[in-house]
Amino acid sequence: MLETLYLGVNNFEGTIPVSLSNLSFLTQLGMGYNNLQGTIPPQIFNISSITEFYVTSNKLHGSIPPYIGNTFPRLEEFGIGGNRFSGVLPYTISNLSKLSVFDVGQNQFTGPVPKLGTLHGLIKANFEDNHLGGVEVDDLSFFNSLSNCSQLEIFSVSYNSLSGQLPASIANLSTKLTMLYLGRNNIFGEIPPGIENLVNLNGLGMENNQLTGRLDLSENQLTGTIPKQLIGLSSLSAMVLSSNHLTGELSSEIGNLVKIVYLDLSNNKISGNIPSSIKNCLDDNLLEGVIPPSLQSLTGIQYLGLSGINLSGQIPEYFQSFVSIVYLNLSSNDLEGEVPKLGVFKNISAFSVDRNDKLCGGIPILRLPSCPRPGKRKKSPI
Repeated sequence: MLETLYLGVNNFEGTIPVSLSNLSFLTQLGMGYNNLQGTIPPQIFNISSITEFYVTSNKLHGSIPPYIGNTFPRLEEFGIGGNRFSGVLPYTISNLSKLSVFDVGQNQFTGPVPKLGTLHGLIKANFEDNHLGGVEVDDLSFFNSLSNCSQLEIFSVSYNSLSGQLPASIANLSTKLTMLYLGRNNIFGEIPPGIENLVNLNGLGMENNQLTGRLDLSENQLTGTIPKQLIGLSSLSAMVLSSNHLTGELSSEIGNLVKIVYLDLSNNKISGNIPSSIKNCLDDNLLEGVIPPSLQSLTGIQYLGLSGINLSGQIPEYFQSFVSIVYLNLSSNDLEGEVPKLGVFKNISAFSVDRNDKLCGGIPILRLPSCPRPGKRKKSPI
């Protein structure tokens, strides 16, 4: 009696034969990455012994039968992504109590995202690139039940038509979550506080929505370069990514954060030159070079941290004209020349230039050496 049938990654064509439904002891069926067409014979959904079902990346169409939650009681993994399936995702999916993987991405499904709170063993759920949403007042109500999925590691609803305010319950998602993708929907409102509770997150996509407010992901395990999905959050007023493991150069696309007031990338390993579009705090990285003239346009900035990033050259005089600035940190660099005395530089508690051994002048309390004044050149005796 056949229990496992894997036919994936071949060049099979045609339709799925109805005769497969006679394999009443089948537990694992894999036919992904072929050129299969047509629909899945409904009789196959009556094989109650199935634990794994994969037809990923074919040319199949049709819908998921509404009774799947009753006829596949042992189902653990279900993957039909990359096809042409349509219709509404059946609510009986919530009956699949053993489900760990559910992947229906890259299809044409419509309607709401089903509530998955009863699936306590769910590890991966992928709904991306469909036509979900637009049928309820709040398309994001499913998030409230997701907090029961304590094993969840990957969740994506990107590239849909979901609308609504991001609920506070997002902060209660599994602490095992490593990837959360919500980009390219119609999600609005402020990012709820507590998202920093997702301590194992290393992939986050929220781009192309209407989100506002503050995003704090400090002291997590984020790696690699700053995700472009985050830089795409153009309505953010504050972004905190400090104390992670971010590397690479700071992209000039950081300038897309047109409403940013507070940007903290401190205590990472970001390297290279400071792009002219930079907006705020860049302490303790490996950036270098002179302070760019483009910062002169940030007249409304309140906090600017540029410490410990190998800056050289002189302190620009335009910092004196920043009337809104509360604190300016230029410490631990290689700056040289005279420290300005006006504006923020009049108040010792409002700025720091410590550990710049080549600086001189400034207000007396700094106790820096006097700056050398150019003397008259002596005439040559010859």
